[in-house]
Amino acid sequence: MFKGYEGLSIRQLVETINLKLWSGKRYVTDAAGAAKRVRDLHKKITKDEAFKDDPRYEALRTALDDPNWNGVLVLDMSINPSNLPAQIKGLMGGSARTSFAPITSVFPFSAYAIAVAIRRPNRLRL
Repeated sequence: MFKGYEGLSIRQLVETINLKLWSGKRYVTDAAGAAKRVRDLHKKITKDEAFKDDPRYEALRTALDDPNWNGVLVLDMSINPSNLPAQIKGLMGGSARTSFAPITSVFPFSAYAIAVAIRRPNRLRL
């Protein structure tokens, strides 16, 4: 999910009443299902004793709660090791995995960084 809407947090945008504000819904197979997964994820990292005070989830909590945060939210991304470059496969010696566990990540961005990347991609340093 790409979030560039300022004034409402991701958590607010996934409330059923706000799904009408989403753009690109035709590219999301199940917008209501994705919204529910984000709501469940938010509940887990803010209410569950095992996660709510864990600093590893602070960036995710910020991304979900800050109305001015803009970036990309990746839900349950799976990586098939057979698609990895040979150098990475070499580091996995002895691993019998057919896929990695799904991960959820957030990548913040700013409108300025995106504009610079479009105008001068070889000068962008993040």
